[in-house]
Amino acid sequence: MDTIYIREDSGSDLDDVLAVERLAFSKDYEAKLVRNLLRDSSVKPILSLLAFQSDRPVGHNLIYQDKFLFFAGSNAERAE
Repeated sequence: MDTIYIREDSGSDLDDVLAVERLAFSKDYEAKLVRNLLRDSSVKPILSLLAFQSDRPVGHNLIYQDKFLFFAGSNAERAE
């Protein structure tokens, strides 16, 4: 099994973040919500983390205003 590493979203990772959201929830609603939250200056996300396995995005965690908002993850088989 490949190592999973986690890093902070660089701000240019939106495509990877949205791909994880779509895979995790099997629809686009959550991906659109996360995109809008990340773009909304009034929300002010505190932390957006991406998990990678073999350079593929497999997890996302978004924290804003001291609250845990999302943890989306997909297994390696689904993230091809």
